[in-house]
Amino acid sequence: MHRAKKILESFHQGSLIDPFVEAEAIALRIVETHENIARNELNDVATHYSEIVKPQKDALLSQYRSLRQEFKRKSVPILKKLDELDEKNRHATRSKKQELAAVKRRKREILRNIGMHPLRAVREDPQ
Repeated sequence: MHRAKKILESFHQGSLIDPFVEAEAIALRIVETHENIARNELNDVATHYSEIVKPQKDALLSQYRSLRQEFKRKSVPILKKLDELDEKNRHATRSKKQELAAVKRRKREILRNIGMHPLRAVREDPQ
């Protein structure tokens, strides 16, 4: 790199005349021009971001945060009520299922007692 810079300096001063170095110097100038253009465009993009996009982004983020906090503040009581309703429903369902199971047990017990009971002959009354 250092040697190439020295050769280019001597070419620009006129102490070196070489068609290859001349062609490469022209190509280097074109590449440096493109590099400067790209750097300027990058700076423009960075400036646009910092002056226009970043404030908009910050405003949107602050609005999002406030909405999220408001949502949390409003949703917590609602979620608690939903949990309470679910718990009441679970309790009612569980007690009704237990009641139904008790009735079924009693029914089985009665049927079992009937099935095990010795039958007596019933007399028919002729009328």
